Amino acid sequence: MRIPVEVRPDFIEKVARRTDPLGAVEELVWNSLDADATEVWVNLEFDDLGGVSAVVVTDNGQGIPSSSVETAFKGMGGSWKRGAAGTESGRQLHGRHGYGRFRVLALGSSASWTSVSDGPDGRSKVVIRFQDGDSDFDVDDRGRADSEGTGTIVRLTGHAQRKERLTLQSMKGELTGRLAMYLSTRWRKSGGAANCSI
Repeated sequence: MRIPVEVRPDFIEKVARRTDPLGAVEELVWNSLDADATEVWVNLEFDDLGGVSAVVVTDNGQGIPSSSVETAFKGMGGSWKRGAAGTESGRQLHGRHGYGRFRVLALGSSASWTSVSDGPDGRSKVVIRFQDGDSDFDVDDRGRADSEGTGTIVRLTGHAQRKERLTLQSMKGELTGRLAMYLSTRWRKSGGAANCSI
């Protein structure tokens, strides 16, 4: 007999709570770079009281093909990146643990990934949503998206107590330090930089 392991919402919440908000932003930037993005934008949106209402990370990477959404989002652990030699352009992959998508809940109780990618049938768009307290991802295949560029927009909204610690200045300084070696190495190796704008 085989008994499948199910991930419960309280475990997902625990993973998110152990993640510092800046680490969650860094995770999203690494995901963009692992998707061969050459441009990554990190934006904070503020409410009327000056609090952080949303964290948005946008990239021009390869996107998430609708055919691989289930594989990418279904499990906890066992990332496809662990067995991959690198990205299509030859970059070294960063994420390998398979739970980064849950760490983003340190930035908000609601997460959405809007992604455009190229596939055998042309360019298509998919929207993936996740809500804290749930253990299921909602996937909306939007079909053809021929007029849009490839890439992914991750948007985090809703309550997350520790995200109030994020400021544009702290993000800029910390992320620059954490990513500097990778970005400078990419520049030396390929002659083309990956840019991260905050």
